[in-house]
Amino acid sequence: ATTDEHHKPAVGSAQIAALKKLSGAAFDTAWARAMTSLNEQVIAAAVTELNVGEDKATRTLARAKIDYASAQNGALRPIAK
Repeated sequence: ATTDEHHKPAVGSAQIAALKKLSGAAFDTAWARAMTSLNEQVIAAAVTELNVGEDKATRTLARAKIDYASAQNGALRPIAK
């Protein structure tokens, strides 16, 4: 990963280090929050592709990513509370 503003890792090294210090339910909650945030970024990028992209295969993949990440977030939200 680079430090370029457009290529920052979705889950940064500080967040990963914080996760490594947790265990049990606290870890589960923090991990679910991190994954929910990551999925929200995936959804936002995929929506951008649907709005401005032209390649049919890429748009199809974007739609699949939205569906998958949305389903994951539905399962993660109860854990992330």
